[in-house]
Amino acid sequence: MVSAGIPVAKACVDGYQKVKMQKHKYATYAIEKNEVVVTGTGEPDATYEDYEAKIRENPNTPVFCTFDLSWKNDEG
Repeated sequence: MVSAGIPVAKACVDGYQKVKMQKHKYATYAIEKNEVVVTGTGEPDATYEDYEAKIRENPNTPVFCTFDLSWKNDEG
């Protein structure tokens, strides 16, 4: 986003880091007043359905998201 000339709020970086450290299951972001801001986060036990419900709250507003997806492959 920086290359597009839109500043990113520090809270966005913090939100991403919390997802990465598994303190949040997801974080959602949107552009408001020419800045990328955090619009929501999910608790560590949130489900994908919780995440979907959050991003569908405002169907006409584009959002950016980070989501910590847990999955298992054939090796466990």
